[in-house]
Amino acid sequence: MIRSLLIILSLLLLSAGFAGAVVEVQNVTFQTRGAGRVVFSHPIHMNHKNMANNCKVCHYGIYNLKKKTRFTMADMERGKSCGTCHNARDAFGLKTCVRCHQTKEIVYQVKATGATHFSHKKHVALSPNCNRCHPTLFAAGPNKRATMEDMERGKSCGACHNGKKAFGVDKCTSCHPAKEIVFKVRETGPTIFKHAQHIESHHCSDCHTRLYDTKRRGTKVSMAEMEKGKSCGACHNGTDSFPLKDCIRCHQVKEIAYRVNATGATHFSHKKHLEINPDCRACHPAVFAAGANKRATMEEMENGKSCGACHDGKNAFDVKSCTTCHPAGDITFKVKETGPTRFPHAEHIEAHHCSDCHTKLYPTTRRAKKVSMAEMEKGASCGACHNGKDSFPLKDCSTCHPTKELAFEVKDAGNVTFSHKFHGGLYKCGECHVAPYATTRSATRVSMKEMENGKSCGVCHEGKNAFSVKDACEKCHKM
Repeated sequence: MIRSLLIILSLLLLSAGFAGAVVEVQNVTFQTRGAGRVVFSHPIHMNHKNMANNCKVCHYGIYNLKKKTRFTMADMERGKSCGTCHNARDAFGLKTCVRCHQTKEIVYQVKATGATHFSHKKHVALSPNCNRCHPTLFAAGPNKRATMEDMERGKSCGACHNGKKAFGVDKCTSCHPAKEIVFKVRETGPTIFKHAQHIESHHCSDCHTRLYDTKRRGTKVSMAEMEKGKSCGACHNGTDSFPLKDCIRCHQVKEIAYRVNATGATHFSHKKHLEINPDCRACHPAVFAAGANKRATMEEMENGKSCGACHDGKNAFDVKSCTTCHPAGDITFKVKETGPTRFPHAEHIEAHHCSDCHTKLYPTTRRAKKVSMAEMEKGASCGACHNGKDSFPLKDCSTCHPTKELAFEVKDAGNVTFSHKFHGGLYKCGECHVAPYATTRSATRVSMKEMENGKSCGVCHEGKNAFSVKDACEKCHKM
């Protein structure tokens, strides 16, 4: 009896286990030729109220798992396969394609105009019926490319984009990107063509393809050809648009710096010259070829070449007005004996012309040969003018050479300060230099005994010309 009960209980438990078992179902993915991947979701369908987890609704009445028959959209429209339920009554209709078929943005690579984007999303939002285009205009999947001429005759995009149903195919920039084009011009640098600016006043067909082939590698056109009406010259003729003569409207002009060894950097300002004469042809190419030119010397300019063509003293200031173009800064000479000596160009230019010194006295090269004071006293260099007649004499040393107070450290008797300023008011530099004192910084120290014997300060400080070094110690030594 007990054994029979145990067997019955075991059978009940087994049957309960089978009743609670859940069949695992997965999504099924169909790869279609023309319409991409379609994913069928078992869970979504089984949870639908009309299905109620009853697999027999579809299997095997609609789908025979053993045969695995493929169905076309035409079959479905006749009520087979998905079309059994998706008839717009029991479930959404087959015409609502995007519910099952994935749509993506399509990019067409167009050589002439660059990448062109077709947005399924935008078009489906306007007309959710895919049958408007498929398969009448476009077969699902890859299609033969249609030319713009085909579209203008109503094929492909032109079936709708005819100016009535949607914007016409002649509205090129609605689909084709129009970007700035940079032309590399050797002579004048990058030249930018602005599509956006031209499209405001013209239509694409005004230029393409009558003037410009839409191929990217179009043939370059010279300025001479443009002046004959080709390329930009078709419009830029002074009547329809500004003339080609207005060079700076398209070609960039920049400030030019010439490195001149003799005088330093010399700057040519296009901006200033164009304010005076906006016609670039006043200089190009008659005087200056566009691009790099052979350097012209000052002698050549004085003979009317290069800058000298205008800068002749009549049309513009003379090329001899050197400082107008060439910087004349102060020059500092490093002099061991007396320290830095400064030559102020500005002061000298007020009284003289550059040619008074250059190149008769001074070559314009930066590394001119140094001239000694002895040579200057014979009329060389500064001595040509600084002779006491034309200008102050070379003996007025402190006019050019800086003098400073000298401090001597004396261990036993306190520090001593020598005042150049005070002594310079009483004496001339030549009375001390170079007889008692060499002008070198490392002059030999002199003892008090040597001074008492007439050396160094003792030459003057002997009690007659000035107080004696013997008894007026406190006048120099600070204890």
